Amino acid sequence: MNTNNLKIFKKTALVSALLIEMSSAAFADVIAVDGSTCTLHDAITSANDDAAIGGCASGSGDDVIELQTNSDVVLTTALPVITDNITINGNGLTIRRDQAAPEFRVIQADFCEMIVNDVTISGGVSPSANRGGAISHFYGDLTINNSRIHDNVGGGIYHYAGSFEMNQSSVENNLGKPNASFGSAGITLAGASGSINHSTISNNHNTGNAKSGALFLTTAFMYDGIITLNNSTVSGNSSEAGAGAIHISNNSYGYLYYTSRVTLNQVTVTQNMTEQDGGAIVVEDGELRLHQSLVTGNQGQLVNEILNFNQSVSLNDHNLLGLNGSTDSVGVSLGQTDAVINEANVSMVLNTALTGSGNGMAHHVLHPNGPAVDFVPEMECASLLDQINQVRPIDGNGDGTSACDVGAVEYSDVIFKDGFE
Repeated sequence: MNTNNLKIFKKTALVSALLIEMSSAAFADVIAVDGSTCTLHDAITSANDDAAIGGCASGSGDDVIELQTNSDVVLTTALPVITDNITINGNGLTIRRDQAAPEFRVIQADFCEMIVNDVTISGGVSPSANRGGAISHFYGDLTINNSRIHDNVGGGIYHYAGSFEMNQSSVENNLGKPNASFGSAGITLAGASGSINHSTISNNHNTGNAKSGALFLTTAFMYDGIITLNNSTVSGNSSEAGAGAIHISNNSYGYLYYTSRVTLNQVTVTQNMTEQDGGAIVVEDGELRLHQSLVTGNQGQLVNEILNFNQSVSLNDHNLLGLNGSTDSVGVSLGQTDAVINEANVSMVLNTALTGSGNGMAHHVLHPNGPAVDFVPEMECASLLDQINQVRPIDGNGDGTSACDVGAVEYSDVIFKDGFE
């Protein structure tokens, strides 16, 4: 792997998201939602129709909706479907469905580009399958920055056909639709390509025949499904079928020229569970690539970690798998730089409780004497910053050597480094 190219890619992904937000704000019309004269319903209609609706300013081309209310936006009826290119700046507020209201998803957008910044979305319900209780987006580019998607039903996010970027965000505590046969409780991507950066996908729970708790990736007609997770944590998700965390599939309906591929760069996948196949990852159809990632402490009916159905799994870049001397995987061959974890319990590898909260900040602290600390030679470290923006590498064991840790977050002995010991 060319680590210099990977570093450039990571920086570019984050900078691009910021530039998109800045350029949208600079050149687009701004529609300010104050909650009284201009509601979020009217603001979306104004943006769609390029006309002044209610007390909202007229949209014109690509628009920016600014939430400037004094409290959260509580929906008692469904919002209009977004059909024009739009940026929603939440300014730290929440958009949620009132629990007493009829069931509907919070945001739906079709055939447009949408950017969502600094907002919490909760309480949404997908009317069918796992097609996004919080956000459902068909055809177009979707970018989510510094946001939190939680406690929705029918999955958190569904995106079909277009680019997908998620930066410094959390998708957590969402539920799959009861008896659904498709998609994930967390994020479902069909024919979408892009990246998830410095983010957390945690404690999402699927039921029925749908096949993953955290992330389901598949192709779509004439669209590849290619997603890269960088410096992120996937933890505590569960599913009754398929993978506990990540399920890679192919849904091209006989068109076999499209690719499903998930790449994990410095990702921690732990404590996910399935009642059927692989506790962490199932490669049903497509490709899986692991780089300096930690896959341990998961639980599955067939295997605990990775189940590969004769597809392509690529390692050999300082990955750590399994527990107690076993990879707990099927169809996976470690490379010369990878290793099996010999510790008997996951608590000897990392703190089993998530630490930190907020957008993309929840993570597992590594055990200071565990195998993941200082496992990657400094010159081969894949990125300069970890999930919570600590500089890599950090001398975690205090032996004076410079090496990077495996997984999302570097171990940092703050007391020792601050000189108070």
